[in-house]
Amino acid sequence: MAKLKSIDDLKFDEHNFNKHTEEGMDLLEKSVREHNFGRSILVDKDNNIIAGNGIVETAKKLDKTKIKVVETTGEELIVVKRTDVDINSKAGREMALADNATASNNLSWSKEELSEIADEFDIDVEGWGVPDFEEWGTLGLKDDAKEPELNAPLRFSVLIPFELKEKEDEIRECVKTAVADYDDVKIK
Repeated sequence: MAKLKSIDDLKFDEHNFNKHTEEGMDLLEKSVREHNFGRSILVDKDNNIIAGNGIVETAKKLDKTKIKVVETTGEELIVVKRTDVDINSKAGREMALADNATASNNLSWSKEELSEIADEFDIDVEGWGVPDFEEWGTLGLKDDAKEPELNAPLRFSVLIPFELKEKEDEIRECVKTAVADYDDVKIK
């Protein structure tokens, strides 16, 4: 096991599935600037980043290089407790919003990396909720670091407030009805 003493000991994942988005990274930077850190990252025994490449990149960019290491075998849930924040405060609520908004806006799958790793390790990426590779060309998703073609179809999500969770099926039906006349529109 490699010693982990500083942020510089962390190694970025050369095959990161998420190439991130400019908007998402901007939101991540805003969140760290305004509220510091709220979550941990995950590294392997040799300090390779499994989860958290974007936040480490942001931390380095903002010169926030202090780290605290918690070693585990994964059997216990690691809880990050912010002793300076109350959930029922502007900071607490804004941190919750930032966490979800950043996750939602900072995902840009790399088809090349996913394909390579899926083949090498026999991983069912669709079983983890990633769209079927065959559909990628029609979804306007990024292929590696390239932007989708200008005429590529758009893919979007409908964000439903938690208060309307019980109306999710009704809202889904409204969306289906709205696009019913378009044969090439797919709803998942």
